[in-house]
Amino acid sequence: MPTPIRVLIAIDVSDDAQWLLDELRCGGYSPVWKCVVSLEELGDALLSKPWDVVVADYSTSSFTGLDVFNLVRKRGLDIPVIIISDPVGDMDAAELLRLGIADFLIKGHLERLVPVIERELRREGVKKELNDLRREMRAKSEQLYQANKVRFLGHLAGGMAHDFNNLLTAIIGYTDVVLQDLKTGKVNREDVEGIRLAAQKSAVLSRQLLVFNPRHSTEPRPVDVNQFVTDMEKMFQRLIGDGIRLELGLDAHLHPAVVDPVHLGQILFSLAVSAMESMPEGGRLIIETANARLEAMTLPSGEEVRPGDYVLLAVSDTGPGMDAHTQSRLFNPALSSPPEDHPPGLDTAYRIVRQNAGYITIYSELGRGKTVKVHLPRSPEQSEKD
Repeated sequence: MPTPIRVLIAIDVSDDAQWLLDELRCGGYSPVWKCVVSLEELGDALLSKPWDVVVADYSTSSFTGLDVFNLVRKRGLDIPVIIISDPVGDMDAAELLRLGIADFLIKGHLERLVPVIERELRREGVKKELNDLRREMRAKSEQLYQANKVRFLGHLAGGMAHDFNNLLTAIIGYTDVVLQDLKTGKVNREDVEGIRLAAQKSAVLSRQLLVFNPRHSTEPRPVDVNQFVTDMEKMFQRLIGDGIRLELGLDAHLHPAVVDPVHLGQILFSLAVSAMESMPEGGRLIIETANARLEAMTLPSGEEVRPGDYVLLAVSDTGPGMDAHTQSRLFNPALSSPPEDHPPGLDTAYRIVRQNAGYITIYSELGRGKTVKVHLPRSPEQSEKD
């Protein structure tokens, strides 16, 4: 029984298309096919259904085989593209193969067509198995990340409960003293200020707890990033344990950033957890701030940077790092799934940074750790004081 195969044909000569289909049928295939004669038709056809293979003419009156290949890849599709042509120079064929064309066949000599397609289908099967394995590994990595996140939250909950208890004890103690003083009409100002200070510290802890609210709406305003990092330092110390050393490098002349304070905490938490996950044997977690100026550029993710003044928040670790190929695939909207060695937590940080009109980039080398740089819009106003 013939084997079904879905073939998209980009050829403007009907006889050539018919020879191709006849070769497939003789090879034991039952082709479901569509023939297109323009790049516009090709684009529509690529969206209409999944295809097993694309066969294109080397050159037609309206497009080239390379145009076809580039459009297929631009759509994020990993479909094998085979080019057929009249005899051309060896250099031309070699260059097309180097670019990623599956194979190059000569018109009138299509006896290799079926073996080439069978080879490519086998390759696609192996790719699918590898992609399934990578997705499974990614899912397990995310499960481990979430499990560790719960463990971190357990440590934080215990520590914060202890802090709240201490602050409430102070507030109650000062209040008892003030109530006694009211009977004599001599209230000590320092006791009232003690109540106020304890309440302010409680408010800081409450804001830190909001970091774990996933449904918080975005409310950007001027924020002192240095003060925010300093307020969260105690939380990070609880998270990192004994094997990791926390280092802060904060610019004393830092301008305020326009960002939602809760979202800033979520960014910091996600990046800190990602850094700690990459250093199971211990290392250094470094948080730095600086004023920065960005020029117009295109990021690896395809985003266009709006030139201007920004506030830089950088989180670095001394983990194993990553190669250039892995970095190029991070935050890439054209990919259906992140790379298998994508550090957990970075997707969350990326999404929140973009919600706040910022940009996120990664600098890393194998064996030398990584630095995640977050650029947030600079505010011309004074920052909100906590």
